[in-house]
Amino acid sequence: MQQHVFIIDDDPIFRLMSKKMISNLAVPKLSIIECEDGQIGIEQLSKLRASKDNVVILLDINMPILDGWNFLEELEKQHRFDLQQVTVCMVTSSTDDSDVHKAKKYKLVKKFVHKPLHIDDLKSLLG
Repeated sequence: MQQHVFIIDDDPIFRLMSKKMISNLAVPKLSIIECEDGQIGIEQLSKLRASKDNVVILLDINMPILDGWNFLEELEKQHRFDLQQVTVCMVTSSTDDSDVHKAKKYKLVKKFVHKPLHIDDLKSLLG
């Protein structure tokens, strides 16, 4: 079984650094997909809908077109995925406590991390 990591963030530097950290973990059978907004993330995830592979999503909150919250709503609405195979980690620069509380309302969100992302966070998600 393959594992897919989606980096959904509008910051190209964050995506690049996250991709490098994930690659350095040398996890076997791992693909990394970068998406600059939630809409692209939904489109890319749709390609895996028949798959039983594990999916880890590193999701930013504030993005153009489709932000992190609307991405989560859309993902839950679509029911295209075995949601037990999907793990979402909110990764944000937001310091608003209400974002942490809001994230807890979503079953898919397993972790809430403030930027910068640390290697230990990735190890716990991918290990």
